[in-house]
Amino acid sequence: MAADVGQDAIMAMLATIVKTQEEQAAQKASMNARLDLMSLLLQSKEDRLDTHRMGQDDLTTQMEEQVVLQHDEMLARLTALEDDATTKLAAQAARITVLEKKLTIHSGGDTLSGLLPKLSHLQSLLDGLKITLESLQDFCAQR
Repeated sequence: MAADVGQDAIMAMLATIVKTQEEQAAQKASMNARLDLMSLLLQSKEDRLDTHRMGQDDLTTQMEEQVVLQHDEMLARLTALEDDATTKLAAQAARITVLEKKLTIHSGGDTLSGLLPKLSHLQSLLDGLKITLESLQDFCAQR
């Protein structure tokens, strides 16, 4: 009798295991079917996206060409600005050189005290032009 009870318990456990395995197999089959369906849907969407992309290629090419043209135009403007700043800087340097040649400083005289503020002002203008030129060169280098 005890053997029958033990055998019945083992049989019940085996039946539960088999039932669980069957349920898992059914769930796996269901998941595989869902996965296949999702794969088909994904492929369909990819096909539609590819078709859409083909239409977008022409638009993208046009936009890329426009960006290149705008970049070239900006570069030309920046080059012109840099050339203009270089010319102005050279002109200021030439003026300073002329002023330096004309300048005769007398020790302790009024001429020295009168000319120093003008030279200081000219030097600050020259420094400002140098900074502008360097900024333009940095900007051009970044482009």
